[in-house]
Amino acid sequence: SNTNTISGNNANSSRYGIDLLNSTGNLIGGNTCSSNRTDGIHLKTSHGNVLTGNTCSLNTNYGILLESSAGTTVSGNSAMNNKSTGMVVYISNNTLVDGNTFVNCQREIAFGLEDVAQNEQTGGIIRNNFIYRDTWMGGDAGIILWDSPSALVLHNSILISGTYSNAIE
Repeated sequence: SNTNTISGNNANSSRYGIDLLNSTGNLIGGNTCSSNRTDGIHLKTSHGNVLTGNTCSLNTNYGILLESSAGTTVSGNSAMNNKSTGMVVYISNNTLVDGNTFVNCQREIAFGLEDVAQNEQTGGIIRNNFIYRDTWMGGDAGIILWDSPSALVLHNSILISGTYSNAIE
């Protein structure tokens, strides 16, 4: 379904908090997605969506996962205490990640899922995000670009408290 508004929901303790498949031009805002078995918000082959003002916490995998979902804007969201990554952008070209807060995830923002021989992600902007990780929280780099040519990483505040050698990789 396209051009929907999904707002003001508590989507907790499910497989996914919010899961969109083949859905374009939606506004997903002001939702709480916590303690889900996989991801707080999952978009797959869903292009041109806007995610704003959502809180994704305590999810088993990712707070937010964009998979094959190009041209999506992710702004003003919070991802906290997700067991793996705050946000993964995978094969979702030209995504804007702006003004989000990430706290105590093992990895906060990843463009691409892993280091492979082909480009997983092209373009996109990661800017004005705040990343914080406590010293007791082991992890990886705060922002990772894996096979993601032409991405811009600008004006982010990253404090990972010595839990990894690089803030950005």
